Amino acid sequence: MKPDIEKVVRPILERIDGVLGGSYSAMLYGSAVRDDFRLGRSDINLLVITDSLAPEALRKLAPVLSQFEKDGHAPPLLMTRDEWRRASDVFPIEIADMRLACEVVRGIDPLQDVRINLLDLRRSLEHEFRGRVLRLRQAYMALGEKPKELTHAVRRSFSSVMTLLRCSCVLLKQEVPKEGEQLCQSAGKAMGFDPGALLAILRGRDDKNWVCTASECEAYLTAVSRAVQFIDQLQPGDS
Repeated sequence: MKPDIEKVVRPILERIDGVLGGSYSAMLYGSAVRDDFRLGRSDINLLVITDSLAPEALRKLAPVLSQFEKDGHAPPLLMTRDEWRRASDVFPIEIADMRLACEVVRGIDPLQDVRINLLDLRRSLEHEFRGRVLRLRQAYMALGEKPKELTHAVRRSFSSVMTLLRCSCVLLKQEVPKEGEQLCQSAGKAMGFDPGALLAILRGRDDKNWVCTASECEAYLTAVSRAVQFIDQLQPGDS
């Protein structure tokens, strides 16, 4: 673990040890493992899998895991082993993205026996991309003349769009670039959208003075819409 992440995660794991003993698995995933983690802005994503999550266990874990929220992070995901084994058809995007960046910090690797069906992944990608398009349209219409609010909406959507692009590369059985700029370029080439629309946001989002213009939002919306069309028309044999 990176030092700034370890400061948050290790005390939490030690307290979970006191509740669950050695009968659980825990895994970091997402930006906490990739090189794009941003202290104070990125979540520390932690998955905890155990045999049982009866109300009594949840009551004991509640004060432990609430510390994540106090530190400004989303609470860890909690699943039983049986739930996890049956989850690949409904969480293919999450599992595919975990495979790209994860670090097992307790117990056995939760991913070792999990398989993703590419049909499930294609369907989930279409669903999530369509949802992003709808929300971006709403933001553009409501906030087009409010640059600060529009910028916030675009920033908020961008990380999830990058996740969808990574998983689209998985669906296409292509190498998934680690660098954000390379990912935008590679996905744009494969899916037929202008990567420049995403690169402008990628380069500006960490600048506190950056403001997303209406034209940049339009280009971003056009690119994500094209991604929807590509995934929608993709046939199983194509991937």
